[in-house]
Amino acid sequence: MILILVPHDQPMSKLSRLADWAFAKGPIVSLAVSVAGAAAIGSVILTLMLTKEFGALAPFAMLIGVPVAAIGLSIGSVLLGLPYSWILYILKIEGPWSYGVGGFLLGSFMLLSGTPTYMDLIFKGAGGIYGGICALLWWRIYRSNKLVRSNNPALEGE
Repeated sequence: MILILVPHDQPMSKLSRLADWAFAKGPIVSLAVSVAGAAAIGSVILTLMLTKEFGALAPFAMLIGVPVAAIGLSIGSVLLGLPYSWILYILKIEGPWSYGVGGFLLGSFMLLSGTPTYMDLIFKGAGGIYGGICALLWWRIYRSNKLVRSNNPALEGE
């Protein structure tokens, strides 16, 4: 499979190969890879944020954070992310900025609560980080490839 976003004379990275593999498998696999990637990356970022606050206990947040984040991201991606992606497609404003910012805002929105405390702000920020990463991965893995291929009919069969 040819990676469209990298010149053909440059070697493909492992992430590019994963993105091409997920794209070839379809939107469900692409979304699953986006959710899993965002859960892992977001949990590492959250652990680094919490290390100063909780010290040696922060790495244990990864054990709980990744599965919890994956569940939350799965629900949020289906209920909020896919409709948002469809709106961007209809308005023809798909791009990394629209996905990244929108994913951050939707991820923060999912964790709205009453009176904010310090920890509430950390978790809302974490929701935004998870949502933004997931949206950017969805853009990179599926939507950008879909747009490139739809604009070049010769690539449709790949």
